[in-house]
Amino acid sequence: MRRAVMVVLVALLLTSCAGGDERDQGSAASTAPVATGTAPPATRPVVTPRPPSTTPDLKVELVSSGFSNLPKARPTLPTRASYGAVVRNPNKGWIALGVTVQVSFFDAAAKLLKIEKPSVDVLLPEAAGAVANTLSIEGADKIEVRVTIRQWRRSTEPWPTLSVDNTSIVAGGGTGQQFIGEVSSSFASEQKNVRVVAVAVMGLAIVGGATTTVPSVAANGKVPFVIASPAKFPAEVNAVKIYATPTKLPTLP
Repeated sequence: MRRAVMVVLVALLLTSCAGGDERDQGSAASTAPVATGTAPPATRPVVTPRPPSTTPDLKVELVSSGFSNLPKARPTLPTRASYGAVVRNPNKGWIALGVTVQVSFFDAAAKLLKIEKPSVDVLLPEAAGAVANTLSIEGADKIEVRVTIRQWRRSTEPWPTLSVDNTSIVAGGGTGQQFIGEVSSSFASEQKNVRVVAVAVMGLAIVGGATTTVPSVAANGKVPFVIASPAKFPAEVNAVKIYATPTKLPTLP
């Protein structure tokens, strides 16, 4: 009897130990770390600052521009308009090469009639130049002018100049007029094919102009010129401004 009781007690003790192990395992499972599923933070790309440009923002200024419709000299002749535009390179130490001055003509309904693209070949530092022409066109009401530059060239040396003096307007042959004056050069070498442009001014407004090329200006010399305009401007034109520019980049001695 006593032996049977001992067997029963041993069985009960084994059962109790087994139950304790299950509870411990359950408790361990409940306290195990749980993965959150959060990905590691993404690496933010590093943006390298762009180094500052060594070339400044260079521009050629459009100083003024204008045009006028010219009266017909004879009924059989086409209607003509004359225009002019003055540009300036304000940049000290920079030469503007291939300065195109696009002149677009529009009628009163804003319809594009014609585009002209004259150019100033060379604008030396802090120098001014001009374009001008007379063309056949009907119904022009306004113009728009846009300036573009083909190339900039650095120059730290002071440049000689081309200047214009003793200018005036005289009657020309036929129905035209003439702009006359003298081109002076402070260059130490001969300057060939100098572009000379006359701009006619009425009040403060440009009403047209004309262009010629002087074949040669001697070193430190002076030469007279005549610019023949095919049209006669109104009597109210009270001034003429004339600009001389090289057509090729001069070589300094």
